[in-house]
Parts: sequence; structure tokens; C-alpha cells
Amino acid sequence: MCVLVVGVGVLACAGEAERSPRRLNLILILVDTLRADHLGYQGYSHATSPRLDSLAEDSVVFLRHTRHASRTGPSVATLFTGLHSRSHGVVNPLSHFDAKGTLDASHLTLAEILSEEGYRCAGFTANLNVSERFGFSQGFEFYQLLGWQKAEVLNRAALAWIEGWTAEAEPRSPFCLYLHYVDPHSPYEAPAPFVKKFASPDYRGPITGSHSQLDEMVAGRLELGDADLAQLRALYDAEISYLDSQIGALLLALEVEGLLDESLVVFVADHGEEFLDHDSVLHGYTLYEEQLRIPLMIRHPELPARRVSRLSRQVDVLAHPARAAGHCDPRASAGREPGHADEGRAEPGCRGRSARFCRSEPASGENRRARFLLPGRLEADRDPRPRGSQTAIQSARRSGRASRPLRERARGGRAYECRVAAFSRRTPRRPQ
Repeated sequence: MCVLVVGVGVLACAGEAERSPRRLNLILILVDTLRADHLGYQGYSHATSPRLDSLAEDSVVFLRHTRHASRTGPSVATLFTGLHSRSHGVVNPLSHFDAKGTLDASHLTLAEILSEEGYRCAGFTANLNVSERFGFSQGFEFYQLLGWQKAEVLNRAALAWIEGWTAEAEPRSPFCLYLHYVDPHSPYEAPAPFVKKFASPDYRGPITGSHSQLDEMVAGRLELGDADLAQLRALYDAEISYLDSQIGALLLALEVEGLLDESLVVFVADHGEEFLDHDSVLHGYTLYEEQLRIPLMIRHPELPARRVSRLSRQVDVLAHPARAAGHCDPRASAGREPGHADEGRAEPGCRGRSARFCRSEPASGENRRARFLLPGRLEADRDPRPRGSQTAIQSARRSGRASRPLRERARGGRAYECRVAAFSRRTPRRPQ
């Protein structure tokens, strides 16, 4: 069974200790395409997220949270299973009917864990890539695909389900609520009042934030000047601001019902978005920080707020809610609680920590690309885009690219190979 370890602010197993009679609800809020550095509590200069900033004041905030892929399917599959992409098998599908985007029923999911513990699980998603068609409804008693709808539509559906739950006779089972918002995913079409807050009134250029325009930018057929880029960022920020207002409305409604302090709230994203950080826009084409660094905060009504500066990973997130429900089976997750001090084991002849590894595949199914986090916070990315598929080095401590070869920057080929070997040994292989 499990108890709270308040001293470190995470959940941990403690043998056969008595389970607390109070079981918290779980509210898992996932935002599609939200990069961490566009949020106020992360230091962003524009007021995009006052309500999320307020939530951060009451939460354990992970300042260096990273994702293992820059696409939705692999990211959410990792969140639900606690497994790396190479283990759960969900990669970038070539189409909405490609089995590569399907989460196999053999994998144990968060909703299945919680259902076994007596939770009632409901999910609401506006993204087809994590719909029932692709196996993401496993363990949910109710799972609804709302199409490409704005946040307010998702809120109405979720709050209607909550109203039905509260109308049930006591004692009620705790609930798990999964909300997957697609704001601020492209196209950037926030309501006009939010656009007005961020866009320059003097802009007269062509940028609208439409899918077709963004595709033209990726293909290199539409170049952006400084004013165009500023407008594109403003439209994205307007989407975040709109979403922030809707999440604030959701949390207020839960607070009025007395549910906020009866719930564990997990706020996270699936991936970020690029704005010419590395010569392109959108996401899913590279594995640089602007696409992999995402927000994560966890609000527990009985734990103090704090900020965690150590690296945390999406594969680690499952440990929190699963253990809160009393599930401590280590087979359910390849991760650990975020913020856990894990130095790793060095290979013979190697020094320092084991590598962190991220993998994704382009829509073409070719040129697999990978990213290794090595000592000194170096990142190696393989970029499959037409304008160059060479391996580049980027320091996480600064923007821009280094010029020396990877193996030299990694203090020699032997050190690099050792860390890759360490990762391979520690990560379970997907059954054939």
C-alpha cells in the first residue's frame, strides 16, 4: 500500500501500511501543444496565464519537465502507461488508420489501475489521435471524443459528467477525470478579445495562423519577417490566454462544488511548438527543447507548494496518481516519481549519469531521429527535415548550435557509447 511522504513532496510505497481512509479524486488536465516558456510562472514576459500562475502557487511545479516525443500519440501513451515509446509501441502514425498510432490492449494504463481500485474514470478529448479508435479509452467507463472543439465545449461536457457524479447517493466512489484540450494547437484561432490583447494593432501583414499558412512555412514556401513572426507568436499567446481563462473557469466550478480540495490535480502538456527556434514552425519535425520542454505541476491539497529544478520526464508522471490510489506494482511503470534523485549506474569505464533518451519518427516513416541528454546538458538531435538531416549539437544552457562533432563534445566516443549502452540495459524492450 502507499502513504504520502510529505518531506519530499511525492508519493511513495511503504510496505503493507494501512491505506488512508481518504482517497483523492484525480483531475488530469492535458493541454495540447503548450511550450513551457510561454507561461508566466516559467518567466514569460507576457501575461498569458494568470490562472495557471495562481495554480502554480499552490502546486509542486517541475521547472525542467521533458517529453520523449514531439507528437501527441506517443506522449499520451507514455503518460497513460509510464512506458517509453519503444515499449508501448505508439509512434507517429502515417494516417489516422495506421496501427502504429494504436495503444495495444496488453498495456496496463492509469485508468485501468484506478478502475481496479474502485475509481470511476471519465475522459474527454478534443484530439482524434488519442480517441477510442486508437486504444486510449482503456479503463475508462466513459470516454468521449468531442472533435476539434474549443476548451469551453470540453468544460461543459466534463462538468455535466461531474454533476451526474455529485447527484449520486453517498458514499460515492472517487473519480478520475481526464481532460485533453486542443487549444493552443494550430490553427491559432482564439476569440477576438484575446487576440487583441497580444497582437500589434499596426500589423498589416498576411499572417492568420491557419493550417495552410503554417504548412507553407514548414515547406519553405512562405518566409517570415520579424513582424510576421511577432504576429504568429501573438496568435499563439492569444490561444494560451483563452485556454487559461477556461481552465480557470473549470477550477472555479470545482472549487464551488467543494471538489478542488478533495482532488489531486495534475496539469501537463503533450509537447511544445516551434517558432523559428530552429528554422521552422509547428511540431513533430524535431526534438529540440521548444518541442520537448513542457509544463508539469501537481496540486495536492495536503502538500506544500514547491518548485523542483531537477530534470523530470513524462515517463515518470504515472507514479504519482497510481501510487495515490494504492497501486505499487513496479511493472506498471518504467518511470519514477518526478524530482526523484536518481544518479543512475555508470558503465565500466564510464563516468557520470546514465543518458536520458528521446525518440520520434517523422510522418514519412524514414530517418528515425533521436535525442540524448548527456553530461554537461548536451543534446544530440537528428533532424530529418529536407534542408538538412545532419546530427547537430545544442547546449541546453544557451540557444544556438555548437560546431564541434558530437563524439568530441561528449568527451570521446567511448563515453558516448557507454551511456547509450546504459540506457539500453535499463529500458525494457517491446515484446516481439
